[in-house]
Amino acid sequence: MNPDDPTLAESRTTKKGEKVDYAILDSEGKPIILLECKTAGVDLVKLTPSQLYRYFSVTDARFGVLTNGIDYRFFSDLEQPNKMDTRPFLEFSMLKGPRTWRSSLRNSPRKHSISIASCQMPAS
Repeated sequence: MNPDDPTLAESRTTKKGEKVDYAILDSEGKPIILLECKTAGVDLVKLTPSQLYRYFSVTDARFGVLTNGIDYRFFSDLEQPNKMDTRPFLEFSMLKGPRTWRSSLRNSPRKHSISIASCQMPAS
């Protein structure tokens, strides 16, 4: 695996040719966060994150993100070690403000330490 390449170079899932869209790697080139990207407008709530689940199960990554570029669903292994939870521990939309993000995070189980910083996008 090439640590300069943000994607996993080879598929290690059970389906041939299937690759994760993006992976954030640690200093040793191991994936720590997996990102599965869908088309903007796709309703993530109606979508089963089966691809992300498969990637999660064959890597050491402990966080998975399912996004359509607007909505984000964050998964981990809070319920059972090394098995991605069926429900996200955090969900937010870029169309809603940071208060919504914080309240969503506040209601999640606290196994991992996560902080969210607010930022403002420049006016166009």
